[in-house]
Amino acid sequence: MHLRLSFGSLALTVLLTLGLAQNANTPKPSMQLRYANGSFRIVSNKQTTLVSTQASTSKPVVRPPEKLLFRKDDAYVVWDARGLSIRKGEKVKNTGLEDATLSPKLFTPEQIQENYALFAGGFRHRSFTRLIGAKRVGNSVFFLAEWQDVAGDPWLQAIFEADLAGENPTFALVGPLPGKAINITEDWDRLLLTSRGIVAFVDGADGWGRVALNSKDKQLIFEPLGKGLIDLRKRTDRLAHYSIKTEYGSVVMGQVPLTSGDAVPLIETKGSVRLLDSETPWLFIEADQRGRDLHNSETGAERMIPSDTGIARTKHGILVWSPQKNPNFAELLDTSRLEVIARWSPEIELKLRDQESVKSKPRTPTKRPPTRRKR
Repeated sequence: MHLRLSFGSLALTVLLTLGLAQNANTPKPSMQLRYANGSFRIVSNKQTTLVSTQASTSKPVVRPPEKLLFRKDDAYVVWDARGLSIRKGEKVKNTGLEDATLSPKLFTPEQIQENYALFAGGFRHRSFTRLIGAKRVGNSVFFLAEWQDVAGDPWLQAIFEADLAGENPTFALVGPLPGKAINITEDWDRLLLTSRGIVAFVDGADGWGRVALNSKDKQLIFEPLGKGLIDLRKRTDRLAHYSIKTEYGSVVMGQVPLTSGDAVPLIETKGSVRLLDSETPWLFIEADQRGRDLHNSETGAERMIPSDTGIARTKHGILVWSPQKNPNFAELLDTSRLEVIARWSPEIELKLRDQESVKSKPRTPTKRPPTRRKR
């Protein structure tokens, strides 16, 4: 059972009950919250931190590079507008990796016949559509290629190796991915270079999981992690966060190591849940029929927040304001315990301005009556 510390209406009730004039039981920290022109100012020890309430939530557009080049001595592998090519000395080979689409390593005889028919009908093309991953390990470069049908849906993703140290380097098929590769970063590349080597995360008919490339025998190892994947995002150099839909309708969010190990659930809800940002400690925002809660994944602290809320992590703590636009209340919370460090409201702002106005007024010298000298 979670302790739900309310915000918004309850916080406003507390302020009105205790009385702003007396400031009874109101936090009196060494920092102040101020608000003007769409931005909060956190003032601490004469230092000011600005937090805009109009911050953009748009995600960066992920675009593949226009050119990739890998080289060892006189061996080159190049990806550019002309496609994929490999060169050794004066020998150059351009390829669309067409052979993979009819390879017995990837397809059964029946599937190969089906592919022939789809190629003949113009529903698929033998050349790969785009490159969605490229990583170098020693003298080898590994590429993740994707084939799409005429509707733009992927029907094949496979990893290839180019050995730059070979006498006659070419693109050797490593194997297909057992599902669709997931882009868990803000980069175009869906291959991850980890302490274990090359890793990718996939989601397919058998569920979602981790695919690791064994550098010794060049085999792909699939490690299933679960089913019902909703989202998967890399958060640190070691961890990613995931959210899944369970068979009984709840949503589970947790963390999973990038290299090896099982998925570890951290929170479960009948509503929805998301991460505030990628920084640590991880802060979850849970929404269900009871309302919204802010959770600290490390300490277990929880605090109720309004439905229309702006939230930002700062070096001083977690700033929460409501409504998100044109706020009339805000609290600065300690990141660990989610307890109030400072509050803001129009009434508090007015009182602070009155205090500043009084301090700024010049003092009027007191007139004293002239003293009489004794005779």
